[in-house]
Amino acid sequence: MDRNTVKKFEKAYLATSFLEHIYIDNDFRLVKSQREATQRPSYTIAVRKR
Repeated sequence: MDRNTVKKFEKAYLATSFLEHIYIDNDFRLVKSQREATQRPSYTIAVRKR
């Protein structure tokens, strides 16, 4: 791997993730995650199949 790729992996490896459950019920879950304070948050929506 080149030096830039190694730096990216090191940064991701050492990061501590932040997960916030915004909404939870029996069929639906909305989670906000953010790896770094400077990173924009991402949102995950999970729906339970029946």
